[in-house]
Amino acid sequence: MATKDSKAREELLYDEAFIIVKSFMEASTKHTVEELQAFSNTRIPAPPWVRTVRVMVPLSSCDKAADKLIEALGGKEMAKEAAGGTRWWQVRGLEGVPGEWIAVRKDIAAQRKRHKAEKDRNSHLHRAKSTGFFGMNEQDDKQQEPHEYSAEMEGTPCMLYVHGGGGYFGSIDQQRYTMHRYARKMNGRVFAINYRLAPQYPFPCAIHDALSAYFYLLEPPEGAEHGPVDPSLIILAGDSAGGNIILALLQIIRDTGLPAPAGAVLISPWCDLTHSFPSCMTNAASDIIPPYGLSLHKPSPLWPPPSSIETTVTREKFVSRLKQAVHRGLNPDESEGETITIGEGSRDTRRMAAALPHQTTLLGDKISRRRVSVSQSGVEPDTLLQEPDPHGLRNCVEPGENATLLVDGKAVTIRSQIQFYAMNHQLTHPLVSPALAYLGGLPPCLFLASDKELLRDEIIYTAHKAANPEQYPLKEKTRKLYPAMEGIESRYGPTDVHLQVYDETCHVLPLYSFTTPAKYCYRAIATFCKFVTSDRNPPPTTVNEEPERTSETTAEKPAAQRSASSNLLERRKTLGPSKVGPRASLLRRLTLPTSLRRYSLAPKEEPMQLSPSSDSITSTPIATPINDEPPLTARGSILLSAFQSHHLNDVGTAGHPAVYACDQAGTPFTKHMIRERVATNGVIRPLEAETLIPACTMKLEDIGVLREGSVRRYLRGQEIWERKFAKVARSIEGQRQKQLNLSTKDGRRTMDKIRKQLHIAGERQPPALAAEPDTTADEHHTVDLSCVMEKTVLGSRQWKWGWALEGESPPPSSIVARGDTGEARRLGQFADRQLGPGDEEHTWKEKQ
Repeated sequence: MATKDSKAREELLYDEAFIIVKSFMEASTKHTVEELQAFSNTRIPAPPWVRTVRVMVPLSSCDKAADKLIEALGGKEMAKEAAGGTRWWQVRGLEGVPGEWIAVRKDIAAQRKRHKAEKDRNSHLHRAKSTGFFGMNEQDDKQQEPHEYSAEMEGTPCMLYVHGGGGYFGSIDQQRYTMHRYARKMNGRVFAINYRLAPQYPFPCAIHDALSAYFYLLEPPEGAEHGPVDPSLIILAGDSAGGNIILALLQIIRDTGLPAPAGAVLISPWCDLTHSFPSCMTNAASDIIPPYGLSLHKPSPLWPPPSSIETTVTREKFVSRLKQAVHRGLNPDESEGETITIGEGSRDTRRMAAALPHQTTLLGDKISRRRVSVSQSGVEPDTLLQEPDPHGLRNCVEPGENATLLVDGKAVTIRSQIQFYAMNHQLTHPLVSPALAYLGGLPPCLFLASDKELLRDEIIYTAHKAANPEQYPLKEKTRKLYPAMEGIESRYGPTDVHLQVYDETCHVLPLYSFTTPAKYCYRAIATFCKFVTSDRNPPPTTVNEEPERTSETTAEKPAAQRSASSNLLERRKTLGPSKVGPRASLLRRLTLPTSLRRYSLAPKEEPMQLSPSSDSITSTPIATPINDEPPLTARGSILLSAFQSHHLNDVGTAGHPAVYACDQAGTPFTKHMIRERVATNGVIRPLEAETLIPACTMKLEDIGVLREGSVRRYLRGQEIWERKFAKVARSIEGQRQKQLNLSTKDGRRTMDKIRKQLHIAGERQPPALAAEPDTTADEHHTVDLSCVMEKTVLGSRQWKWGWALEGESPPPSSIVARGDTGEARRLGQFADRQLGPGDEEHTWKEKQ
């Protein structure tokens, strides 16, 4: 257990929570990925003061999202390069994306009174009174989750929340309490989703699901019980890997012309999957992340995935067999012994197939019992050469296939997959590592970082990059990965950013909801949400009355809804002065002490120059003087040091609405930023100048690379895990072989179904499908697969094997292209239902 490297642990509640969570995270690495996913999906009931309803984002929303995602990636050809294709990531084991509406009963009651005052709805209110908000009797202890939605919360702020968990574990239930608190604090509603998890569903599956949920809010499908949500009321939010997904989603919304949300809350977002920033090494002891990272777990049939050679050979064999089944279905009278050519296998594939003649297969072929070598995070262990490479290797390298760098003077080639979420060559894609992206032109963003977390530096860098894209330019290599970045600087300017760095705390502070720092973090999030969703005039900079402790919604929305894609600032400028929103009314009722009025709560044009120190800064100026008065030090000002208790009645603390008091230009942002440090007692002070922050002074070529320290730590952990789980790794061969034998039987049934389906379709449309084969080349026959897929069920987005007919290359870990795990087989059985009934009826049920 790590020593008390954080002074925040002087608080008993925080210390106990930190120990429990850190111990759990380290213990979880001794279990398989499947076990951790199941544990984090344990059903947790909502408390009585919260009402929830579970829904399913339908496939129609998913299809719209898929089209936009392909457009953002640059079209089908670019999508094949960036994501391995356009079809495999659309396959799922459910009829949509599981989601959940969350609202607080007191807010529902307040909205009910408001609706009653506006219009008489006796029949509707009678139904709501008898059944509860979502149609269930809340006093019934044996009730199931409510399944009815009421429109009483329409018109209130809506947070679309994406949970964290490294992209490979977690669920709505895992972070249920935090979402309840967000809904309560902002007097609105939360819509959360359970997106598909890696490594079964790697990049871009999670982004596709988040975009589907956004479409579900903007354009409710037929049968949805909620109305269209005005984008000016939507706040996108996520923590850790969820924050990573939100940053990718914001880019897609911007680059495809979708209506922009009101703002985004990014809680400890994972911005750089290459771990190239210094805090990834320096903050290991003071954070909850396991010492060797998140990609080392007890081996299982799911992870590590098969090697790239093994995967390529088995897929080529399966694709060939599948295409032959398609041809036989269209030409049932042909001789079985006739050779059929339906596409060229690659030269490398034929070479690898010759090298591995007894390779196992996915579906439909006889399986041989060839021994499978399994190492942590990849079948192929990383190779350590005995002598350093003489050709100018560095101690850092761009991630990619077989990337080689110097570690302790020796050349190391990385062949195994480093992260669950994406393959090595994808780690620098702007939708995978947003720290490398262009983040201008986004709606206002609240970035929350903890000073003692591993991701601190990349969060600070990304926040500054969004607010000042000219100072933090793009890499030319990165620009080529994402076509939308071509000339993007001329199309989009800076993003308004509020950055808060919380002293002495660890990753995802809101998880420690009962601690003092987290309390102020929740307040800051709620205040930001109210700020960006307010469509009224900016609040005055001076206030005169005592603040109220309640945060009831006081202003009515205008009768005519504005354009969904209108800019937030333009809305504020065009509204009349008589319309005063909740944010303005809160500030107008606020009284600032005389001593505080001399100092601004936001930094001025020039950031405060603070001397660098590893501890909290206690003797430097923390406020900008007005009227040329001398600055106060941390101990002499009401803005106190990080660990000095003082009662401020919340003025000058995180979450107070005065932070968004506008200047003469009508904005609370200085150079598009509000930069704050937050003490453990909630007191705010300006963040150090950019020139004093290591993350903001890194060279561009040093960002987005694999560094010697990170690779050394990873290799050390890999060696320990392989030694510890050597026996388990050897047993995986038998488990995979068992599933492959069953997959062979499933494959034969699938091939039979395909032949039957295509034979029927060919009889109905012989000119379109059963075209005359081309026999000009060595009497080999060809098949027009594009026509086949267009006219038959094989072209369905949800059919599991459509990627094979399109020539796509799903990642090795993706269960869409595997048959050696139970989950992969169940997915195939679920997808094959579209081909018609078979010998057995298979179902895929969501884990309850």
